Amino acid sequence: MATSAVPMIGAGTTLKAELDPVGNPLVFTQIIGLRALPAIGEVGSFVDVTAIEELTKAYIGGMTEGADWQLQFNDITADADQATFLAMVVAKDIILIEITFPNGRVGTLSLATNGYTMDPPDAENAIMFTVSGKQSGAVTWVIA
Repeated sequence: MATSAVPMIGAGTTLKAELDPVGNPLVFTQIIGLRALPAIGEVGSFVDVTAIEELTKAYIGGMTEGADWQLQFNDITADADQATFLAMVVAKDIILIEITFPNGRVGTLSLATNGYTMDPPDAENAIMFTVSGKQSGAVTWVIA
């Protein structure tokens, strides 16, 4: 994958997961059917440090926190890797995730999972499910 000198669309972004952290650590497998990703990264809070004699509030940057995640997938029941990923989600595992963008940016993070829901079916769209999780710790970013 090459870096990009111009803006690129997000089509082609992949999500990979470490499906066997004991037997095959740091081996990432693409989970197919991803429809949507949340914002990735950390946002800090602000700590009020206003002294009693001040008339305007003063702040400093506080601790950062990872985003809440809602990962929407097409439900591909015959895909063994997707089934393994869902089993880890049901078990509320913390899963090491690698996101690769088409412009060469790659983020690796831990995702604390907390179940999934089947999305409401309708006549016009694929059957989908949504995984619930929270980014745990900081993202490691590299340009591949």
